[in-house]
Amino acid sequence: MEEKYQIELVLNDNLSLQELEITNRYWFIEDGIFKETPSNIGREFGLRSFEISTIARNGSYLNITQYCSGCKLKQELKADSITLAKTYLKPSWTCTTCLKQIEQAKFDRLKEEKILTQKRRFNKFVQATEEKAWYKFTRTELKLLIQMLQAPSTKHLIEKLIELKEKKYWSILHRANEYGLVDLVKNSKNYIIQHYPLYNLEEHVKPYLEVLQKPPSSTKEKHSRISFRMLKNKNRNSADDPLNNGVIVLGNDVVFKAGEPLSYALYARENGDVHLSITPSDKIVKYKNLTRT
Repeated sequence: MEEKYQIELVLNDNLSLQELEITNRYWFIEDGIFKETPSNIGREFGLRSFEISTIARNGSYLNITQYCSGCKLKQELKADSITLAKTYLKPSWTCTTCLKQIEQAKFDRLKEEKILTQKRRFNKFVQATEEKAWYKFTRTELKLLIQMLQAPSTKHLIEKLIELKEKKYWSILHRANEYGLVDLVKNSKNYIIQHYPLYNLEEHVKPYLEVLQKPPSSTKEKHSRISFRMLKNKNRNSADDPLNNGVIVLGNDVVFKAGEPLSYALYARENGDVHLSITPSDKIVKYKNLTRT
């Protein structure tokens, strides 16, 4: 059978009749509910709420006998305010000893979870290193991944990916998580809240990125045109901020000769984006029919 709390009103001996009436009404409780409020009492006596509370608290207090919801032991509690008394009278009230035990159990659980998470991440990275998982990516993808992981924080990384509006960046990041080049921590809603790159990732992939490619054929023409989409700067707050900004990664070397006349053009795109094209003047005819995104 559930134990019922007990309440005793302890009064000072030197209270006036008015103070005694105010105090009794302030502490009047029935079925765990305080029946009057300081503001209601104050209106009858021409006093403000805080003055009523001060009179009652200075001249009395509640002595509450309550049973802890945890250990079920009886506790003697002193309440000098209605707020504190309501806390003690809750069926779920828990004693200080039990609260400390609950906090310690929570701390131990979180500590154990952290150890297990770190062990899982360590094993994940070891496996990725042993299998040289970076070979599952193209060199361009690895360069993009390294650029992404240089973000100063996870929040900055996610904001930048959202701003770029390119699915390929998300795809590279999630594949990197799958193959152990990065460990993504997600919350209950599956949102990324933290990321941990593979230790010394750049050093691991350096030999792969630096593999010598076959020299281009002497008959093959070098690229001499640059064309890309410039995203609208959604964070622009003043005339000093750029209209468009972003990051691009070129798949090939682009060569412009000194003294060579260049033609440039801007094409409007949706959402405030623009497409920039820079081409040597004598190559315009060759490139004019290429699709622009």
